[in-house]
Amino acid sequence: MTFTFTITNQDGSYAGFKVSDYSLDKYFDRHGELDLDCYDANSISENSSIEASYKGSIRYRGYIDYPEKQDDGTVKIESYEIQRLLEFRQLQIYNYPAGTTVSDIISSGTPGSVAGILYFGNSLVPQGAFSQYSGSKYYLRDYAGRGAGTSSRFGTITAVYQNATLLTKAASLAAMTAGTWFQDASEFYLWTTDSKDPAYWNISVPNWKDTGLRIGNVDSSVASKTVSVPYRTSKGSVADELYKIIDAFGLEYQWRHSADGYTYLDIQETVGRGTSTRGVTAYREGTNIYGFERELTGDPKISALLGLGTDLVSPRIQPPVSICSQAVPGRKS
Repeated sequence: MTFTFTITNQDGSYAGFKVSDYSLDKYFDRHGELDLDCYDANSISENSSIEASYKGSIRYRGYIDYPEKQDDGTVKIESYEIQRLLEFRQLQIYNYPAGTTVSDIISSGTPGSVAGILYFGNSLVPQGAFSQYSGSKYYLRDYAGRGAGTSSRFGTITAVYQNATLLTKAASLAAMTAGTWFQDASEFYLWTTDSKDPAYWNISVPNWKDTGLRIGNVDSSVASKTVSVPYRTSKGSVADELYKIIDAFGLEYQWRHSADGYTYLDIQETVGRGTSTRGVTAYREGTNIYGFERELTGDPKISALLGLGTDLVSPRIQPPVSICSQAVPGRKS
C-alpha cells in the first residue's frame, strides 16, 4: 500500500521532505500512531499536522510530537492520531438534567439548552484561569501573566458562554454589568450572571482551542436516547467522559477523517453492519480482547488481522489467531 504523506506546519506552510521508511499503527478503540524516517526534512516544526492518504481517502490524521534530527542527517518523526488530544483536555463538573438526549450530551456544536462534552473539549476555559480585576470583574491570564486580548491566541472573541448561557458583550470596560464580557487589545474581562468568581462556572469561548474533532453521523435512534436521571460529568478527560456515555448506552463508534479538514466521531447502534440487520461485535482492548495487530503487505489486497483475545467467560489468555487471505510476510501498518 502506497501512502501519500502531507505535513502542514503551524504557520500553514507545507513542509518538504522525503520518506525512507514508515510505520503506521491503527487501532479499533484508541488513537493510532505514525512514525516516519525522513531525509531532506529541515522545515518540519514541532506540533505540525500530518496526514496519510491512500487513493484520495485520508486514512490517518495526527500531530507531530517532535521531529528529531539523527546523526546521519535524517529526521525521525513520531506522531499521534488527532483524537488523542481529547485525553489531555479536561472537563469541569457539569450537570445534564434528566431527559437530556445523547446527541445533546456529546454535542460539538455551540450550546443550546445544554453544552456538549466535545464542545467543552474545544472551547472550555480552564478552571481558575480568571483573576479578580476589580469588584465582580475578572480578567483572564495565562501562566506567564499574559492577557487574552485580541492580540493573543484567542484573537477577536465573538461569543462567550457561562454554562449554556450566552453572555452579552459590553460596549466598554466601564459599561460592564452582571452577565457581560469585554475584550480590548490586551485583556479579556468577564462578569458572571451571579457576580461570583468564574471558577464556579463552565466558561467557554467557542473553539478557541479547536482540536478539529466534531460529532459526525449519529443514528436517529441513538440521538433520541435520553438519560432517565440527572447525569453529571466529572473532572476527568474529555475522552474518558465521551466514551463513558457511549458505553453506558451500549453504542459503537468510529473516528472518520474527512477531506474538509475535520475528523468526525460517528456513533451507531452497531458499526459496519452494511445492509444486514445483524449486529457486528465491537472489540475493545482491555475488555473483551487483549489486543489487535494489523499486518499489511505491499499489496493492499492481501492483509492479516492478528487478535490476542481473552475468553469472555474466563480471563485466561488465548493463543494468537491469524485470519488472512494468504500466508505472506507482512509489515506493520
